[in-house]
Amino acid sequence: MTPSPPPPQLPPAAAPIVPGKVSLVVLNWNAQPFLDRCLRSVVRHTREPYELVVVDNGSADGSKDYIRRFMRTHPTLDITFLDHAENLYFSRGFNLGFMASARDAEYVMVVCNDVEVKEDGWLDGLIAAMRAPRIIAAGHAQPGCRVSAEQREVFRRAQPRYDDADLERRMRAFMDRPGATYTHLFGYCFLLRRGLLERTRLYLESGDFKQYHSDWEWYVRFHVLGFDIAAAPPKVHHWHSISELVAFHPHLYRDLVDKIADPAVAARYLRDGRPLYEAESGYRELQRRRREDGRGGDEG
Repeated sequence: MTPSPPPPQLPPAAAPIVPGKVSLVVLNWNAQPFLDRCLRSVVRHTREPYELVVVDNGSADGSKDYIRRFMRTHPTLDITFLDHAENLYFSRGFNLGFMASARDAEYVMVVCNDVEVKEDGWLDGLIAAMRAPRIIAAGHAQPGCRVSAEQREVFRRAQPRYDDADLERRMRAFMDRPGATYTHLFGYCFLLRRGLLERTRLYLESGDFKQYHSDWEWYVRFHVLGFDIAAAPPKVHHWHSISELVAFHPHLYRDLVDKIADPAVAARYLRDGRPLYEAESGYRELQRRRREDGRGGDEG
């Protein structure tokens, strides 16, 4: 297998940095109803200085026209729209969003299209968790995750390359270490310190890392470079696995869209946390079968 090329570099910051400014990078693929809920909730509840970078990965469901209408109806918002003609997948889509983000922002943020902000002050805990100088990211995090046999196999098969030879050596040594642990971030919504991200570089983009494995490799890289991830769950609702439903279970996706068209049903889902369709629809069983078939899992 051809070694994976090095991750791309984030452009350097432009002085002066605007303290507290956040570049919210939102990635979408064929999920216009959820993108609508996401963007409207961000505008409703965000008080910090921010910009929106909306990345569309070749949608054919009306998302592109919706984004343009949203920009016209919110003329005072700072919005950048990256309109891709094809699906560039998770890693490349977010990387291009990061690279297009404001160079005067203190933070950049991953926001999947199935995230809905629930309340004002939703960024407060995330920003507060970033006060220590070695904290690179904050979000729904799980410390002490062991590197799995599957992750080791993916890493060895992909042979990722890094521009820093010492980092490459250290990554290989870490991935070969028995019992190695790192802090895992759940990739649907988390905050990153832009200045440190310039040093770590972005997601790996090719092969095994274009969709399903780039997240944990990134967090391992943060750990190996000596940066920390803070556990600070964002105050959002994650509709969960929407891209997975669109791609592999469109009948379940349509069922969920029909359900949340009823405001009372949508309110119940938001109140109860994780969407009930996982249990109601048999989605968990379908996902288990996909994993057994070797088709991976969902990042967001």
